[in-house]
Amino acid sequence: MANNPFTFGEVFMNIKYLQNIKIDGERKNALSRNPMQKLALGEITVNGGWLRGQLNLMCEGVTGRLPEFGPYFTKERNGFIYPDTASGWEEVPYWLRGFYPLAVLTDNQEHLRTAQTYFEALFASVQKDGWFGPSYLKEYKEINGVMVADIFPHMMLLDALILYYEQTNDTRVLSLMEGFFAFCRSIPDEKWLPCTRSRLMWQKIRAGDMLTPIYWYYRKTGKEWLLVLAKRFYDGIWESSEPYVAYHAVDFAQRFAYSAVYSQQSGDYADFERSERQYEDFKNVWGQLPRGIFAADEQVRENCFDPRQGYEPCGMVELAKNFYELGRISGQTKYADMAEDVMLNHFSASFSPDYKQLHYVTCANLPMLTNYKEHAICNESYFFRRSHFIFTPNNRCCGHNTGMGWPWYAMNLWQMVGDDGLVAWLYADSSVDTTLKGSKVKLKMTTEYPFDEAVNIDVVENSKQVEFSIYLRIPAWSKGATVTVNGKKEYYTSNTEGYIVLCSDWKKGDTLSVTFGAELTYTKWKNGSVTVDRGALSYSVKIGEKWQIVSDDAGTYTHPEPHLFENYEVMPTTPWNYGLCMDSGDINSCVRIKEIKKGIADQPWTLENAPIVLYARARRISEWVIEDDMAAELQPSPVYTECEMEEIELVPLGCARLRMSCLPLVTVDGEKGVKWISAPNHTEPSTRVQKHDWPYPMPQ
Repeated sequence: MANNPFTFGEVFMNIKYLQNIKIDGERKNALSRNPMQKLALGEITVNGGWLRGQLNLMCEGVTGRLPEFGPYFTKERNGFIYPDTASGWEEVPYWLRGFYPLAVLTDNQEHLRTAQTYFEALFASVQKDGWFGPSYLKEYKEINGVMVADIFPHMMLLDALILYYEQTNDTRVLSLMEGFFAFCRSIPDEKWLPCTRSRLMWQKIRAGDMLTPIYWYYRKTGKEWLLVLAKRFYDGIWESSEPYVAYHAVDFAQRFAYSAVYSQQSGDYADFERSERQYEDFKNVWGQLPRGIFAADEQVRENCFDPRQGYEPCGMVELAKNFYELGRISGQTKYADMAEDVMLNHFSASFSPDYKQLHYVTCANLPMLTNYKEHAICNESYFFRRSHFIFTPNNRCCGHNTGMGWPWYAMNLWQMVGDDGLVAWLYADSSVDTTLKGSKVKLKMTTEYPFDEAVNIDVVENSKQVEFSIYLRIPAWSKGATVTVNGKKEYYTSNTEGYIVLCSDWKKGDTLSVTFGAELTYTKWKNGSVTVDRGALSYSVKIGEKWQIVSDDAGTYTHPEPHLFENYEVMPTTPWNYGLCMDSGDINSCVRIKEIKKGIADQPWTLENAPIVLYARARRISEWVIEDDMAAELQPSPVYTECEMEEIELVPLGCARLRMSCLPLVTVDGEKGVKWISAPNHTEPSTRVQKHDWPYPMPQ
C-alpha cells in the first residue's frame, strides 16, 4: 500500500506486576494489569479445519454423549440435576465445564438444551445462605463425625457458570456467585478446608482453583472482601513438605500454578517465579518425555523416569488450562508453546480417532494397549493396572474432565490486549469477533498449522476504522518469521520468541500472512535416547495397529446402541523396537521428510491421515522386548546391534496411539556400542518400586 501505513515492531511482553496490595487498605486497581485478557465465549469461532473436526467428533463421542449412559448422570447419582439426591461429586462438574463450551462452539442445539437444563437446576438449587448444588454436600460427614461443607465440586461449576455468563449475560450467575462466596466467607475456621484422610481433603489440596473465579467476580464488582476470601483460600492450600509440590499427576498440573495465579493479587514477582521454579524442578526429574508430559502413572514414583511411564489426559487438560492463564498473566509466549506441546502431541492420541474411547495413561513409548492385569503402574487394583488399555470412560475424573480439552484450546486461540489490539496466540482456522475502541472488529484466520507453517489473517470488519494492533506470536521452535501485508513482503525477524506487532487503521479486505521456519531437530534425554522434532510436533515410529474388541471384567458403561462405546485392545502389526542411526549429533544424517500433504483431513490425528511423514534410518534392537505388555526400559546409548539398517516411517506423535518416540541411538561398532541386556517378560509386582503415599503424607 502507498506510504506503508502499517507500523511494524517487536514486543517482548515483560511480566507486569502491581505493587503489593494492602487487603485492609484502599483499593489500588488490583488485578487489572495483566498483559492479555481472555475473550468471552462466543467471540471466537472455529470455522473449519482439523480443530473443528475434533470438536465435532467430541460432540458425538464420550463428552457429548455421556449423559445418555454415564452412571454419574442417573437420577440416583446426580445431585446437580436433582439437588435433594444424596449423591454427585466431581464427575458432572468436570464434564459441564467442557461440555457447555463444546456445545456453543459447535452450535449443537441438543447439547445446548442439555447444558441449559443443568444451569437451570443450579440456579433453582440456590439456598438463602448462598449454597447451591447438591444439598447433601453442604453438610458432609467427616471421618471424625463433624459435618463439613464439601466445596470441591463448586470449583469446576464456577468455571462453567462463568462461561455461561460470557455467552448469555444471565445476571443470575452474578447473584449466585455473590451468595456462594458469602457462604464460603461464613465458614468458621474450625471447618475451613478440612485436611483428613477422606474425600474432603481434595478441597484443601486444590483450594487454589477458587482464586480465578473469585478474581473474575472481583473484576466485575471491586468488592474488597473478595480479596480477603481469596487470600483465605490461598493460605489454606495444603502445603507439601515433600521436595515437589505434588506427586499426583493431576494435582501437580493444577497446583504448580497457584502461586503465579495469586501473584495477580500479591503483586509479588517472586510468587510467579515460584510457580515457574516448581514446574522446572518437576520437569527436570520426571519430565524426560517429549513435549511436556511427565512419567506419572497417576503418581510419580522413585526411579520411574522411563518413557514407558505415562500421563493422564486429565492432567494434560489441567496443564493446558494453567498455561492459558499464566500466558495472560505474564504475556510470555512460552506458555502458548507449552499448551501446543501437550495438546498437539499427546491429547489427540489419548482418545480413539472417533473420540468414543478414552486412554487413561498415554505414554511416550508404548507399543501395545492391552487388557493386561499386571502393568507396572502405580495403582494397586486391576481396574487401574490395565490403564494402558483403550477403554470407555469408566473412571471418575478423566472421562469427564477431558471434555474441556479442545473447547478450551479453541477459546484461547485469540487474546485481547486491553483496548489496543488482538493477539493471535494459538494458530488454527478461526474467527474473532469483538469490539475495540468502540469499533466492531472481525478477523479471520486460515491455516493448516501445525502441519503447515503459514498463517493467513483477513480483516473482515473494522466498522469505525480505528487503529489497533495485531500481535503475532513467534513460536519458540521457529527459525525466524516472514510477514507480508496485502501481498507485499514487509518484515522479517530472526527472533524465536516474543511477538510481531502490526499497527494500522485496518480496513475490510486487508490481509496479512506470516510464515514460520520449521527445521528437523531433536531432543536428547538424560537416558541417552532422542526424540525427533519438527516445528510444533514430535514424531513416533509408525506402528501398524490392530483394533480388537475385548470384554471388560472390571465393569464399563453400557450404551443403548451396540458397538459405539466398546472396549478395545490395540495390538502392533509391525516392529517397534528400533534405534536411530544418527551420526555425530546431526539429525539430518538419519531423518528426512517423506511427505507433507496439502488439504488436511478433518481428523488428521490418525496413521492413515497423518499430514506429515518422515523417513528415518534405523536398526532394530532384537534384545529390546516386551515386559508385562510394555516396552522394556531404555538402556544406555549408543546400543550395539547387528541388525540390518532399514528406512522406517515416523508420524506425528499425536497421530500414534501406539507410540515409540524416545529412541536409543544404535551403532554396529562393537567397541563404541553397549550390548542391550534383554529384560524378563514378566516382573513380579512385589519386586517393583512402590508408589508414594496416597496421595501425599498428611501435613503435620
